[in-house]
Amino acid sequence: MKIVHPVFGELTFNNGWTKSIKLSIFKKEFSVEINIDADEDAVFDENQIKAFEFFFSDIQNRVTQAENGIVGYYNSIIDEVIDRLDSDSNFGQKLLNAKDNPSEIFKFLTVKQIMIPMNFDDNTREAGFICDCEWDIENGVGIKYINEQISEIGFQDILL
Repeated sequence: MKIVHPVFGELTFNNGWTKSIKLSIFKKEFSVEINIDADEDAVFDENQIKAFEFFFSDIQNRVTQAENGIVGYYNSIIDEVIDRLDSDSNFGQKLLNAKDNPSEIFKFLTVKQIMIPMNFDDNTREAGFICDCEWDIENGVGIKYINEQISEIGFQDILL
């Protein structure tokens, strides 16, 4: 099923309403799925519309925030990640060598979605990036924004 929404544009229903865009982030260009959480009836919450508009009104700033945030997050968790790996792990050495080097850190990430979840707080606009990452294949990484500021970086489920 497809619709054309006056703000979101053309959307297809696929476990939420989706469309793909090209986005340059983490020094690469990705085909990213925008996922607006709603049922097949396409009744969107006013906060989702506002979140979408505000998030994309200055997308380059969101990208910069995400890049800076990921570097800090990576450096805060990577020692623990490396401790869980085999001590002779080549991959662990690659992870360690990437510490404090954004270009190397970014190579471990693939942005999959921009999520616009349902939100029932009239004063809160919520959105975020969902990424696959090589250091945690099972949980990935989520970068959650509230009112266009990063509120949390952690496992993908912070946005799901």
